[in-house]
Amino acid sequence: MEIKKSIKEIICIGTSFTEGDGLNPKNDTHFAPKWYLDNKNIKVNMTEYCWPTLLGNLSNTKTINLGKSGSSIEYLIRNIEEILETKDCKDVLFILEYSSWGRSELWCTDYNQWIVANWGPTGGVDAKTYGYSVMLSTDYNFGQQLSPEYQSVYQLFLKTFFNEKEYLIQRDRNFLNLLYKLETENISYQVIMLENPFVVNLKEHRLFNYKEVLPDNLWGFVDKHQLTITHETNGVVKNGHPSVSGHKYLANLFYDKLTKKYSFG
Repeated sequence: MEIKKSIKEIICIGTSFTEGDGLNPKNDTHFAPKWYLDNKNIKVNMTEYCWPTLLGNLSNTKTINLGKSGSSIEYLIRNIEEILETKDCKDVLFILEYSSWGRSELWCTDYNQWIVANWGPTGGVDAKTYGYSVMLSTDYNFGQQLSPEYQSVYQLFLKTFFNEKEYLIQRDRNFLNLLYKLETENISYQVIMLENPFVVNLKEHRLFNYKEVLPDNLWGFVDKHQLTITHETNGVVKNGHPSVSGHKYLANLFYDKLTKKYSFG
């Protein structure tokens, strides 16, 4: 009989799907909290209703949610490396949400902090012709968007120096190197895939273990199973992030899968 590894702490890190975006009543662009209050008499918030918190409740295990809307693989790797340098992680389970392509992280000396730096081809077409559209923010939910002047500098940088293909290849290599490090140090982790990786064969690598909990990308899974805010509000609030019941569904699913391998509490 296989002995399950004992987990005393769970650390979740990823994007808006981990943070609980769409359920933040302090963000004026989010209309779901008002809908839940008016229609379900529920005062929702990101902290209480996101799947990491619910997973912590189910497993009776201390759980830290480092999810951040718009965040990148760079954000994930930086934070995990800092944690590994400062604490003993032998009893920790890291849940790593592999994020979307057009995301990076930049240090801003004017703000003295890391900036969420998103980018994508203007109009969704060839960036070589039309350049990149960008978004720079100190924090999508609790910070501020940087001025057009900053965005113009970033757009010029991307147009002049950026090789998107090589960047994405290197990003996936860096993520894989992190998984090698965790395995070598016998630190537990679970990958959850927001979207398909750029390096396609990364999905088949033994260390990229997303299939152990979710045999699909998270974005597609939530939409396919009608777990979005859009579905729960019958289209009144159009938002593709997990709904209140969606987060609950994910927490139960992850708990069921993870308890086959780990013991908690």
